[in-house]
Amino acid sequence: MLLDHLNRWLRKIRQEVTKESNPRQVSDAQENLVKVDSVLSNINQDLLAKAALQCKAYALSLMNFESRIVELQQRSSNHHDLPTYYEHLHEIYAHLDEPDGMEGVSTMILSPSLEHQIRHHESSGHWTSAQSCWEVRLQQSPDNIDYHLGLLRCLRNLGHYDTLRTHVRGVLTRNPDWQPALAGFQIESAWMVGAWEDVQNIVDSSDAATAQIAIARLLLALRSRDSTTITTALYGARLVLGGPIAAAGVNNYRRSYEAMLDLHLTHELETIYNAISSLSQQSTGVNSALMRLSEILSSRLDSTLPTFRTRESVLSMRRTAFALINIPGSQVLKKEIGRSWLASAKIARKAGQWQTAYSAMLQSQQSKTRYSFMESAKLVKAMGDPLHALQQLENSMQLHNLLEDELNVVDLTNDDNEENLKKMKAKVRLVRARWMNESERFDARMVLKTFTNVAILMPNWESGQYYLGQFQDECYKNLPIAERSSRGLKMNLSTIRAYAEAINLGTKYIYQTVPRLLTLWLDLGEDAKVAETDTFRLINQAVSGAIKNSPIYKWFTAFPQIVSRIGHSNPEVYKQLARLIAKVIQSYPNQALWLFAAVIKSKKRERSQRGSLILERIRNNPSLAQSSVPKLVGQSLDMTNELLELCNFHTPNIERKKLTMTRDFPRLANLGKSNLIIPLQESLTASLPPVSCSESVHQPFPSNAPTFAGFAEEIEIMHSLAKPRKITIHGSDGQTYMFLGKPKDDLRKDARLMDFNAIINKLLKANSESRRRQLHIRTYGVVTLNEECGFIQWVPHTRPVRPIIVNLYNNRQIPGWSAEMADVFTRIKGTNDGNKAADLFTKKILSVFSPVFHEWFIETFPEPTAWLASRLTYARTTAVMSMVGFILGLGDRHCENILLDENTGDLIHVDFNCLFEKGKTFETPERVPFRLTQNLVDALGVTGVEGVFRTACEVTMQLLRDNKDSLMSVLDAFVHDPLVEWEEEKMKLDRKQQHANATDAQRKNAVKPATDLRSLAKNSLKGIEKKLRGHYRPTPEKHAYEKEVSTSNLVQLLIQEATDIANLARMYPGWASWH
Repeated sequence: MLLDHLNRWLRKIRQEVTKESNPRQVSDAQENLVKVDSVLSNINQDLLAKAALQCKAYALSLMNFESRIVELQQRSSNHHDLPTYYEHLHEIYAHLDEPDGMEGVSTMILSPSLEHQIRHHESSGHWTSAQSCWEVRLQQSPDNIDYHLGLLRCLRNLGHYDTLRTHVRGVLTRNPDWQPALAGFQIESAWMVGAWEDVQNIVDSSDAATAQIAIARLLLALRSRDSTTITTALYGARLVLGGPIAAAGVNNYRRSYEAMLDLHLTHELETIYNAISSLSQQSTGVNSALMRLSEILSSRLDSTLPTFRTRESVLSMRRTAFALINIPGSQVLKKEIGRSWLASAKIARKAGQWQTAYSAMLQSQQSKTRYSFMESAKLVKAMGDPLHALQQLENSMQLHNLLEDELNVVDLTNDDNEENLKKMKAKVRLVRARWMNESERFDARMVLKTFTNVAILMPNWESGQYYLGQFQDECYKNLPIAERSSRGLKMNLSTIRAYAEAINLGTKYIYQTVPRLLTLWLDLGEDAKVAETDTFRLINQAVSGAIKNSPIYKWFTAFPQIVSRIGHSNPEVYKQLARLIAKVIQSYPNQALWLFAAVIKSKKRERSQRGSLILERIRNNPSLAQSSVPKLVGQSLDMTNELLELCNFHTPNIERKKLTMTRDFPRLANLGKSNLIIPLQESLTASLPPVSCSESVHQPFPSNAPTFAGFAEEIEIMHSLAKPRKITIHGSDGQTYMFLGKPKDDLRKDARLMDFNAIINKLLKANSESRRRQLHIRTYGVVTLNEECGFIQWVPHTRPVRPIIVNLYNNRQIPGWSAEMADVFTRIKGTNDGNKAADLFTKKILSVFSPVFHEWFIETFPEPTAWLASRLTYARTTAVMSMVGFILGLGDRHCENILLDENTGDLIHVDFNCLFEKGKTFETPERVPFRLTQNLVDALGVTGVEGVFRTACEVTMQLLRDNKDSLMSVLDAFVHDPLVEWEEEKMKLDRKQQHANATDAQRKNAVKPATDLRSLAKNSLKGIEKKLRGHYRPTPEKHAYEKEVSTSNLVQLLIQEATDIANLARMYPGWASWH
C-alpha cells in the first residue's frame, strides 16, 4: 500500500511539473522527485515481485515481473533470464485462474519446464497427466513437501479420496512435522469418505484457525444436530473466514475471493440444515420444500464466479451436507446428491475437463439420476465423436422407451410430476433432432418429423418451437430459387408459426425469433403475387396472433427494424405494422418516442405522413385520455422541433465559441423541465425477464430512469468542420448528462450500430464462454432527429487515444509530426513495393516512435489489482470491437475515434460514418481490417496479441457467426430506410446512366429509384453476410480467391493483416499508424 501511494504521488508530481510555469516551484518539485525516486529505485524489483508472489499479491507480482521483462527485452530479445520470468508469469496467471493469460505466456516459452506442464494440465483439467508429472517430481525429490501437496491436489480433483488418505498417512509416518501443511487434505478427504471419527480426531488435536478446520467443526456440529453446537460452530466459522476479507481491504475483492467463497459455503450449510430439519416425513411436503431449497441453491450458484474451480467446490460441499443431514429412510436427498453430480459433470464438460466430467457422470449414473445418459452422450460429443454420441443417445432412448414411436410418457422416477417428465423427454428428443440435423446423414423429412414430434409432445416449450422453426428456415434457404415461390412459401408459413409460438412462450431466443419473423413477413408482403395467396393470408393471421398474445416489450427489442419498414407497400401488412407501432408507443412512450422521432421529421414525405398519422391516432385515442401518453407525445414533438432548430442553427464565421440557451433557444430552455426521459442508452434498452420472473409482470425498463430537469445555460460550439454543439442536461436524479448535436450528419448509422451492438451484448451475456470473460461492447445513446441531424451521448470519464499517446511522446521530447516524416510518407506513397514501404516505415518512423502506451495504464491505475483488471478489460473490449468492426467493414479508426475509459480501461469506438468497407474507396485506401498498431499491442502486456486478446477475438467471432441470421435481420433496417450517402450514390449512377444513354426511351426504361436504393443497400450488406458465413479473401489482389475459413484461422489472418508493417506503412498519414 505504501509503495502504491508513493508511485501515485510520483506520477502526479511529474504531471504537475510539465504544466508548471514557475521555475522555483519546478525546481522544488524536481528535488522532491529525485529523493523519492531514488528510494524506490533502490528497491530490488525481483525481490519485490517474488515477495508479492509469496504473499498472494498476484497483481503486484505480475506488474513488477512485467516491468523487469520489458527492461530485459530492451537489452536483448533473447536474454538468458527471460524464460525464468515467463515461468513466473505463467504461475501467477494459474493462481489468478486466468487460462487465457497462461495460454499467452505459453507461446513465449520455447522449452516448457515440468512445473509449466503441470500448471497447464491442472488448468485444463487433465488431472491424470498432472498426477504423472508430480510422480516424476517425487521420484527426483521425495522429501519435497510441495511436490506431495501437488500430487494430493490431483488425487482430490480426481475424486480418489481413499488413495489420498493412504498417501497422507504414509507421508506423515515419515515426516510427522508436515502435519499442519497436510491437515487440510487430511480433513477434507476424511469428510468426503464419511470417516467422521477421523475428522473429529483431527479437529480435537488441532489449534489452527484455518478455513478447513472451521468448516470441519461446522460439519461435525451439523452431524450432531444439536442447535446450540451448530450456532457456536457457525459463529466460529464466520469469525475465522471473515478475517482475510477484513485484512484484504475494500479494494481487494479478487484477493479475498476464496474467503468469500468459504463464507458462501458456510451460509449454504446453514440453509440446507434449516430446510432439511423442517421437512416432514410426508412425500408431498418433502418434495415442495426440496423444490424451494433447490431454487434457492440454484440462484446462489449462478451468483458465483462462473469457473469450474469455484462452482465445483460449492457443489461438492452440498453433496457432503446432503449426505450428512439425510433423513433416515428417505430417498429424496439421495436423488438430490445424484442431481448435484450431474451438475458437476455438466460444468466440467463445459470447462473442457473431460476426466472430471466423466467421473462425475459415473457417480450420477450410480445414483440412478434421471436422464444422466444424456449428459454422458453430450460428453462423448464434446470429446469429438458426434456420431458415436448420437448412437449412444439413441440406444439409451430405446432402452427407456423414449423414441418417437413410443409417445407415452414413461415414469422413470416416482417423485416428479407428469409435466416435468414430459419436458425432460422433450429435451432428450430435441437433442437427438439437433444432432441428427448436424450430422447431415439423415433425410430432411425424417429430421423434420423428429423436430415436429418434440413440438407436439411439449407444445408450450419455447425451445421446441424455436428449433422447429429454425430447421424449416434452414430448409427454405437451401431450396433452389425456382422452388422458393411454391414449396418455400409453405416452409415460410411453418417457420413463422413456430417462431410466433416461441415468441409467445419465452425470451430465450427472442433475438433470433422476432427479427427473423419480421423479416420473413415483411419481405413476403412486398411481393404482390405472394401477397394474394391463401398461404400469405395464413402468415398474416399467425403474425397478428403473435402480436396480440405476446407481451409488447418483446416487439420493442426489434422496434428500430419495425420502424424502418413504415413505408411498406402492402396496405394489409402496413395496417398491422401501424397497429404494432402504436401498441409499442402506447406501452412504452418514453422510450419508443425517441426512436420514432426521426420518422416524424423525415425528409421523405410518405414516412413523415405515416408517422404523424400514427401519433395523431394515439393522441386522439379515447382509451388513453386519462393516461400520460398524449401529453408525452406532445412534449416529444415539441422537444424534437427545438432540438432540430438547435442542430440547424446557422453559425457562419461565428467568433464566439459558445451559445446561450435562454438567449438563442428560449423555447428549448422552456421545455427543460419535462416528463420525457433523457435518451441514455441504458434507459432505451429493454431488459429481458430473469428465469424466476413471470413474463406478464416483467418491467423491461428502469422505473427511475432520469427525466429532464433543465438545460445548462451554456452551449459549446466544437472546433471541427461541422461545428457540433455540446449541450448539458440536468437530470431528475441530480446528475448532469452531456450530448453532442451533429448537423449535416446522418446518425442513423450510429443509431443502428448501437442497436446492433446492444444485441451483441445480449448474445455475449447469454454465451458461457463470453460471459466468463465479461466480454462486452460499450454503447452510448444516439438520437436521430431526421436523415441529417441528431444527438450523441457524450461518454463521461473518457479520453481519445491520440492525446494520451501524444502526451506520452511529448514527455520523451518526441514531436508528433515533422518535415522528415512527411518526406518519408511521400516516398512510401510513390512506391508500389510493399517490402520497400515496410523498410522505410520501420527504419525512419518506428525507430523513432518506440511503443509507450503501457505506461498510461501504470500511471492511471497505480494500484496493481486495478491495473490488472483495467488491462484485461482493455484487451477484451479491444478484441470484441476489432471483430465487430471487421464484420461491419468499419474504417477510419484513427486515434480520435477510439476512446479509453479512465475508470475501467474500456476501449470505446465512436463515429461510425465509415461503414461497409468505405475506407477501401478512399484516395489512400485503408489496408487493415481494424486498428492494432504497435501502441495498442504494447498496452496488452508482454504477451501482446497472444492469450487474452486472441482468445477474446475467437470467442467473439464464433458467436457472431453462430448468430448470423439474427444480426443480419437487425441490419435489414439499412435496406428499407436507406442512408443519405446511398441516395447520393444513386443520383451519381443515374446521371452517369443518363449521360451514357441520352434517348428518352432508354431513360424511361431506367430502374425505379426505390429499387436502385435497395440494391445499393443489399450490395453493401452482402459483404457482411459473407464474412459471417466465414468467407474471406485474405488479400485484395485479383488472383486471390475467396474461401471459407475456420474461426481460429480467420482470427489469425486478421491479426496478421492488422499488424503487417507493409499495410501500416501505406495507410494515410493522418491515421497515425505509428501510434
